[in-house]
Amino acid sequence: KKQKTPKFKGRLIIDKGTLLVTQSESPLLTMSAISLDFQTGKEMIFKAEGNTKQEALIGSFSIHGKREKELEGEGKIVNFPVKGLDSAIGALMPKRRGYLAALLGDTLNATLKAKPTDGTLSISAAIRSPRLLIDLDGVYENEVLKLTRPARGALTVKPLLLKPWEEFALLQNDAQTELNLTSASLPFKHHRPHFEKLAAVGTAKFARGTFLFQDLNEPITLEQFILNFNTDELEKSLDLTLDLSARHKNHPPTAIAGTLTMHHILKKPEFPKMDLKLTNAPLALADAYFKGEASRYLGEMLSGKVAKTKEIFTLSAHTPLLTVDNIRLTLDRSAKLVAPATFQYRPGPALLPELNPGEEIQGTIKTLTIPLKKSALLFNEAAFNLDVLGERLFFTDLARVGGATVTTLKGNLQGTSLKAIQFKGEGDLQLGQNSLGQSLFGNQLKLSAEGKINLDQTLTLSPLLLKLDSPKFNGTIVGAIEDHLFYLKKGIEARFLLEPSQINPLLAKGENLPQMSAPTQMLLEVESGQFPLSEEKHSELSLKGSGKIQEITLRGSQTAFEFQDVVCKFDFDGKKEVNALRFEGTTLEGKAPAGDLEFHLKGKGKISELLSSPAQIALSLSNFSSKVADILFQTKGNLPSIVGQNLDFSLSMDKKDIDLTLSSPLLEIDGAFLAGDYLELRSPRKPLKIHWKMSEAGFIALRRLQAGPTKSHSPLFDMEGTSQIKLDVSSLQLPLEKREGAFPKVNFNLYKSAFDSKIRLETLHLKQKRAGLITKLERFDFSIAKKNIGEAPLFFKFSGEVSPFGAGGGGDIQGQGTLKNFLSPSKALDLSNVSTSVHAKLKNIPSVFIDALTQLDQGSEFPPSAFLGSLIDAQFDAEIDQSQGSITMDIDASACRARFAGRVSDGILSLSEPLQAIFTVTPEFNTLLKRGGGLVALVAFPGNSYHYLTDLSGIFPSHKISPCLMDNVVDFERRKPTKNLGATSGRNFRERPLALRG
Repeated sequence: KKQKTPKFKGRLIIDKGTLLVTQSESPLLTMSAISLDFQTGKEMIFKAEGNTKQEALIGSFSIHGKREKELEGEGKIVNFPVKGLDSAIGALMPKRRGYLAALLGDTLNATLKAKPTDGTLSISAAIRSPRLLIDLDGVYENEVLKLTRPARGALTVKPLLLKPWEEFALLQNDAQTELNLTSASLPFKHHRPHFEKLAAVGTAKFARGTFLFQDLNEPITLEQFILNFNTDELEKSLDLTLDLSARHKNHPPTAIAGTLTMHHILKKPEFPKMDLKLTNAPLALADAYFKGEASRYLGEMLSGKVAKTKEIFTLSAHTPLLTVDNIRLTLDRSAKLVAPATFQYRPGPALLPELNPGEEIQGTIKTLTIPLKKSALLFNEAAFNLDVLGERLFFTDLARVGGATVTTLKGNLQGTSLKAIQFKGEGDLQLGQNSLGQSLFGNQLKLSAEGKINLDQTLTLSPLLLKLDSPKFNGTIVGAIEDHLFYLKKGIEARFLLEPSQINPLLAKGENLPQMSAPTQMLLEVESGQFPLSEEKHSELSLKGSGKIQEITLRGSQTAFEFQDVVCKFDFDGKKEVNALRFEGTTLEGKAPAGDLEFHLKGKGKISELLSSPAQIALSLSNFSSKVADILFQTKGNLPSIVGQNLDFSLSMDKKDIDLTLSSPLLEIDGAFLAGDYLELRSPRKPLKIHWKMSEAGFIALRRLQAGPTKSHSPLFDMEGTSQIKLDVSSLQLPLEKREGAFPKVNFNLYKSAFDSKIRLETLHLKQKRAGLITKLERFDFSIAKKNIGEAPLFFKFSGEVSPFGAGGGGDIQGQGTLKNFLSPSKALDLSNVSTSVHAKLKNIPSVFIDALTQLDQGSEFPPSAFLGSLIDAQFDAEIDQSQGSITMDIDASACRARFAGRVSDGILSLSEPLQAIFTVTPEFNTLLKRGGGLVALVAFPGNSYHYLTDLSGIFPSHKISPCLMDNVVDFERRKPTKNLGATSGRNFRERPLALRG
């Protein structure tokens, strides 16, 4: 049962009372000299007064009055401290702690009066505090309270005051409010206010408040809200004039301005009359609140007008993408379109990113009915019928098949709500020149579509039926678009005509790719599946199918060939993150079999990463033409000379495991690797083996492939026949760069590498281009090793047999050595602290080999062999430890004997004993004397004395000689010429060779 409120009758007197409010034994508020007299009975009499103190703030209060029929009296409060009273209230009611201080501030001053005069009661109130101001003067007569002059109230709104509404919105700062009443009257009934009969004219203002709306989770600043109101009787009508300005993020200010007239708002509200203008409303806020995507399809901002008279509702709306003017609706139980209305829509990048910006679709709304519920328009449940029309719509890349222009577009949409829209449409497409679409369909394509659309939150088309009609393809696609996914409900089988004029421009975008030379048919088979329409949905991909071509003819720069029975299979699974691609075909060259090709790719992750960084690769060429392989591998015509007429090739890469084999008439390669931070051999029991039957043409092709186009170089030798070269690598560590493509990229940094390799040259026949003599190299072995990464020594050793000029036997080459501290981590040579030990011997070696080592060609005018003679024996020894040591070299050649002994100290080479050399001026040397005017000048003087003048810069014109000091003497063995020298000629020296000692 409802409890009755207890009634007090009698008199309560307090005299000289004291009230102390403390917190942690510290006084917050002291009220002293309190006098209270409270009496009830036939009439109520009350009186209260006292003094207050809070720290240095001293105040007082005095209130007295009585009540017979009406309440009368007056009160005055001076400097009342609010903090202590707020703490006292908070102790009794913890949920109300802080509210009084937030409402008033630190102090309160107030004057209140209620004075009866001639049957009326005059009322006045003046309240002042740091945050609240109230001025009110009125009379109470015949149970009606009226203002006698305009009233005013102002309040600084602290966020705490709006805490009860925090589930809806949080105020982020102090805001300002103001209420001005020009006139007002409020009837009372049984001493209770009767608000239905309220009459008032005034203005309410709110300014500079930032709210965080919970449903939006975004701040909005209400810069100004002014509301003018006028009512003669609130239950009948209320006239409002509003002016609102707000900001959201960095958008332009949002404004709402206009008038509203509302009827029966307290009982049964009617749809209000209005004339409102909206400017720059952010649609992102509506998306956040309704969990929709209006801004995605309409643009960022909405502006428009809404007007409602007694019978007609008029609406205009403008967004960056949509324009609708003067939609006129009648209002009853629903809003119905009075007459057809037009609109213009510009699909944005979010809806059609491939459409050229600014392209526009026209539309006509034929019928529209919007249900009404509690005076609200339910747009989501609207029924409508509209037509759309578009012309010359240009797409930069329509459905991934290249540029296209929709020359005409016609469509119709009918719906009973945004969740159920039936659509039909058709269009004519002109496909871009040399595009994939032109290749698949031809120049023209007629497209028709029908299905059902749901625009409740995100765009859904289900079911979707597409019909395509073109010169090259006719077919039907049954699918659906749901949650940014395209579902292929039924598998498709389509045939396309591929033509060179359309395919070759696409192939031309690659480097040195073969061109298509004849049209061919392609059969595409795709099973039912689903394809993502946004990057966020890539994990939902599920697509499987194949493409088949019976025959395709291609032509490279030098070779024409065909692929027959080509099959390309694909299997993409986004959920498992496994994607696979398989290509198979048989090759013909000039109608003759040219081998089989198989190519497999398998990847983890996104489909876009399948080609750039696959997890597994398998490439197999079987009995394959090297001319066709040269085109595929883009080796620029060099591969056939290196490998022979055909090859078997296999490459597989599975995560870090790489297996490589090549078998051909000239070249054999077999290796198994691991690719982590380094490229390494997978097992020391399986070294990398390369066996090559090298020929002159193969050697030249390899140099071209390695160096690319270079300046012409005329070698000293021609290779006769073939030579067997065997390379075995027993250990290997080469640093790999960060993988950015399908294959790991090797960084050939010798400092960061380690290896152990051996090269065997069985037999090599070299024919000198000058003399036509043949030299045989046999059983030549060369080994080189760097066992560890970093500053590890480099070991090398070589030996071989040489038969000079085809004489058989008699010559050999031997040597070995080490190099230490000769590299920097940046892979540059650094000899500032080098250590080396090198020992080498040459016996009966053609000196033209020295010409080759100095990289001179047969056209050089000053080859070393001209000074040395035809054959050379030599011994070289070097022992250097941290740039300190010795170097000795003994030369015993056909035309020269010399000994060099030097020492190295801090990078400077100096003689440790005099350099001695004996040269015989041979016919070849004499030819140089005749050619090189700057090299040697020989002048005859009376008395058979000869002066021999030298200019070393003529000997080594391509080498810079650092400044050095020399002290040398040149003597001539005196021999009488057979003729008077006169102008020196080669004939003199041929008859009697001249010997020089120096």
